[in-house]
Amino acid sequence: MHSGAALDLDPDDVHAVELLMADLASYVTGHTLLVDGGWMAAYTIGFPAVPSAGFLDAT
Repeated sequence: MHSGAALDLDPDDVHAVELLMADLASYVTGHTLLVDGGWMAAYTIGFPAVPSAGFLDAT
C-alpha cells in the first residue's frame, strides 16, 4: 500500500532499473522486456512464446 510519501527518483536511476529489469527478463524468459509509458510487455524474439502442439508432442 502506498503511504502517500513522495519519492524523489533520479531519471538516471529509473533508466538503470528499466535496463536491469529488461536484462533479467530476457535472461530468465528468453524474451525482451519493453517498457512503454510505465507499462511493461514481454515480446518474443525468434520463437513462439507458447510452443505449438507439435512441439510438445515431439519425442
